[in-house]
Amino acid sequence: MEKNSSVLTVVRSSRPARILILSNIFAVFGDTVLVLVLAIWVKDLTGSSGEAGGIFVALGVPALLSLLGGRAIDNLTPRSALVAANTVSIIALLPLFLVSSPSQIWIIYTATCFYGGGTYLFQAARAGAAARAVGAKERPALISVLRSTRQVMTVAAPSLGALLYTQFNHNVVVAAAIGALLLSCLVSLALKVAVVSEKTERESYKGFLAGITHVWNSPVLRWLTAAMMIHLSVAGFFQIGVIALLDNLDEPAGLLGPITTVQGIGAALGAVLAPSLCTRMAQPLLVAVGISVEGAGALILAVANLEVAFAGAFLIGVGLPLLLVGSDTALMNRTPLALQGRASLAVEVTTSVPLTLSFASASLIVGVIGPRSLLFVMAAVTAVSVYVAFLSSSAEARASAQSAEGIAAPAENS
Repeated sequence: MEKNSSVLTVVRSSRPARILILSNIFAVFGDTVLVLVLAIWVKDLTGSSGEAGGIFVALGVPALLSLLGGRAIDNLTPRSALVAANTVSIIALLPLFLVSSPSQIWIIYTATCFYGGGTYLFQAARAGAAARAVGAKERPALISVLRSTRQVMTVAAPSLGALLYTQFNHNVVVAAAIGALLLSCLVSLALKVAVVSEKTERESYKGFLAGITHVWNSPVLRWLTAAMMIHLSVAGFFQIGVIALLDNLDEPAGLLGPITTVQGIGAALGAVLAPSLCTRMAQPLLVAVGISVEGAGALILAVANLEVAFAGAFLIGVGLPLLLVGSDTALMNRTPLALQGRASLAVEVTTSVPLTLSFASASLIVGVIGPRSLLFVMAAVTAVSVYVAFLSSSAEARASAQSAEGIAAPAENS
């Protein structure tokens, strides 16, 4: 393993990386602590589970609209982009302090839309900042830390928010979210990275659809994004399948907690391994390995044995950081600095839709085919996505071969 690709080495040696990691922790907490609270709050106000579920729709609506803000993020300095994205979320949350009756529920939905939009914009700003904060060899390690902290916060923050809501009230949780986002802004102000003149580069990538065009025009990124979309279309089958599996085995639903914990342990191991593996193999191949490990975990879970279920969950945890670090690094290394935000948003939007649909489809079909069949379907679809990831790896090999031929030709002529 290359020394400069070590997670600890990057964190210790790069001040911009440390600042970005800390800013990311505060921002992710602020962006996720209200996710469950908003739905619970709407349920308490209206008594309607359907209207409470509308909160999750409102959080997803800005996915497509956030593409419009991608160009603005790319035109700002990394520090300004991070602050601007957090500011969108902060401003969106302020009207929530005015809500006190069911007739004002529209304020919650509107605020939630902009709150979700700020989250997408921060992810785009973070991608641009990470690309400039460290060199290409250090990027896998930084991406691994950013992704891992986000995964932890995405699980922990909503639970803490729900606890604060139960013990106090919604205003306390809103204030906590705003406070975390303000801290992220303050930390981001200390970010100093070498920003080269990108005016000419920006002129070459006008328009909010430039990120989508860039990903589509790159065979490697196009196949890699397709592989991620296929895989994520069944990613939600894991949680739904495990819950149904526990019911079939007459085990308490509370065991989902320990199983998820084992998955988290596997994810921690995967996060440690990912940077090293990313320096030893092509990123598309690492994505294929990560998806394959997750597929193996799904097959093991389908055996329907409780002890084996823990092993399957562990493998699924290990595979996730491998595919995320591989895909993020591939995108970052193949995208011009002036296009990082829009390219990141393009991939985020196109992959978030199938992920959301996977939970809905799993909920609908698990009662028909059963948990074991559901997990077998997950494994089968995962195998297809592995094949598509290998197509991306093949495109990478062809591109490298053509590049080598291009270099060799002038040398022979001389």
